[in-house]
Amino acid sequence: MARMVQQVKLPASDALELAGRVKDLKKEGDAYSAALTADAIKQMFNFGGRRPGGDAGGTGGPDTSGLKGTAKFWVKDGVLSKYETRIEGKITGRNNQEREINRATVTEIQEIGSTKIEVPAEAKKKLGA
Repeated sequence: MARMVQQVKLPASDALELAGRVKDLKKEGDAYSAALTADAIKQMFNFGGRRPGGDAGGTGGPDTSGLKGTAKFWVKDGVLSKYETRIEGKITGRNNQEREINRATVTEIQEIGSTKIEVPAEAKKKLGA
């Protein structure tokens, strides 16, 4: 759980990284969508990096060659408002165990620019405001 929390990214940096992991981004209706690269899918399922006794290529982690994925980005008034990843197929882990994967992750960005900060009176006094 601690590792998962450490890997959480802010939506802006997560979406930017995700956009760099797609190929052939195309406009579809009110969104932009593209297929995730095989390397992007591999990185998404390589929990904690290389493992002892990994695959012959030395990269470790599960065999993700049976997975396909897409990314979709919605932009409203020139600002990213939502993005989604979908991954489906079979993944082969240790001892050649296969698992069906059907995962969708949606991140919605709301109330952009609405954050307000209350500066405590003590801090205002120290700042001379």
